[in-house]
Amino acid sequence: MTVSREGFLEALGLVRFRADARWTGVLADFDARVFSSREAWPRWMWREILDDGGCVCLVYALPSRGLQARGDVVAAGCVALRAVGEPVRGDAGGGDAEILTLGVAPGWRGRGAGGILLDDLLGHVPRGRAVRLAVREGNEVARGLYDSRGFVSVGRIRRYFGREDGIAMRRDGRD
Repeated sequence: MTVSREGFLEALGLVRFRADARWTGVLADFDARVFSSREAWPRWMWREILDDGGCVCLVYALPSRGLQARGDVVAAGCVALRAVGEPVRGDAGGGDAEILTLGVAPGWRGRGAGGILLDDLLGHVPRGRAVRLAVREGNEVARGLYDSRGFVSVGRIRRYFGREDGIAMRRDGRD
């Protein structure tokens, strides 16, 4: 049985936010909880991504405090619809979209939040546009999620995650 994003969020008591620069601190704190210190984005990087008009960043959180929800973020992810820093060209921009980050809080893993969030992010990609991403070679759960959404491995990125290689993945554009 397929569950809609809205049904999933409602069932778990979560709220969806589209993040902007006001979320910089919240998302930097979330990143530090979810990823290793070498992989967590610093505040300046979050600020750059959130200020960029070509990126969509989504947050699923408990509804209690909105922007004060530092400990209440359950999942967050961003997709770049063009290269970060390029002039805004709208959907006419060429090249692949890119999943920049996708993370789920440890206590919420295995409940479907990552898959629903990935689908939500992919829904922002213009029709026909391919999507790429990099995933830690040893992250079998994430690789399985991406495989299930039509991504295929297209190469290895040596030492992309510090000492660990990354796997470059791509999904062709969908109509």
